[in-house]
Amino acid sequence: MTVLYTRTVPEMAEHVGKDRPIMTVDAEDLRAFFGSLRESHSVGGVHHCCRNVEAFFRWFWLEYEIDKFNPIDKVKV
Repeated sequence: MTVLYTRTVPEMAEHVGKDRPIMTVDAEDLRAFFGSLRESHSVGGVHHCCRNVEAFFRWFWLEYEIDKFNPIDKVKV
């Protein structure tokens, strides 16, 4: 699964700000990132990237037992 993240998650980080903590990324940031993918990816490619980011956020919140609401839950993927 890690291989899937190696391109998409760094792309997302670049979009929202590389030095920005993951905990500060919100649903609007994710929606903007997914929207920007439409310029350079097919519909299937956008969906694939969205699934990767969704899986990453779910893993991160579970792994680190984050009490804060997971922003991916507010984004329709």
